Amino acid sequence: MQNRLQKLRKLLASQNLDAVIISSVPNIIYLTGYANFSHIERDGYLLITKDKNYLITSALYYHEVKDTVKHFEIHERTRNHNTRVILRSEERRVGKECRSRW
Repeated sequence: MQNRLQKLRKLLASQNLDAVIISSVPNIIYLTGYANFSHIERDGYLLITKDKNYLITSALYYHEVKDTVKHFEIHERTRNHNTRVILRSEERRVGKECRSRW
């Protein structure tokens, strides 16, 4: 997984971005190795910065993800939590993924 994240960070640098938000389940699986999110619901989001990995998920998945995905800082999603994590990260140029894999 670390290789994939390094590749993504190189892409961020080449696009002059500080971070990227990942919301598609196939890309979340690709970057985290965690494959139990629903393909119908939006149960998780990733925020990848130059030096940190955040996974934001609902209470339904929080404990399993926290026990399984070790190379991400895990946050439980609440009404305004996604915004707080992004603002706290102090990243200013944030991209959003397309539907392809890296």
